[in-house]
Amino acid sequence: MRPFPPNVSSSKRRFASFFGLCELAKGAVDSARAAAAMVSPFLASRTDWFQGRELGEALLLRLALLDQHPEEAVERLDRALALAAPSDVYGAASLTAELGEEMRRHAPDLVTDALRRYASRPEVLANPRIRDRFTVLLLDSKSTIDRTSRVR
Repeated sequence: MRPFPPNVSSSKRRFASFFGLCELAKGAVDSARAAAAMVSPFLASRTDWFQGRELGEALLLRLALLDQHPEEAVERLDRALALAAPSDVYGAASLTAELGEEMRRHAPDLVTDALRRYASRPEVLANPRIRDRFTVLLLDSKSTIDRTSRVR
């Protein structure tokens, strides 16, 4: 599949990202890679955050982890959270909630900082799925649980 040309609507790019994530979830990795190939050049060409970017970032992050490229995934998550921070708390929180568990193995400080930064924000508190995910991730952080089984 070819990348989307620049004039393709953002809704089509979001659909391709969402489709890729769905394909990946059901184990259709080749199809997910094809969707990522269409979205990746557009994300690389943009230095700003836009609505729906978290879907494309999540797809590329999951593929980087699947391909055992954790350094690439850490760089991508760090860049995505920095881009989202000033304008889209929901996007940053959603990305953190979706990938926090997997990314914590490779970038514990980055994930913990994002969890702390966004946990009390209305965008998180008003969304049960993200709020619950944050709660689990925060409860499982090193600063909350002493791995000798004593809760601090």
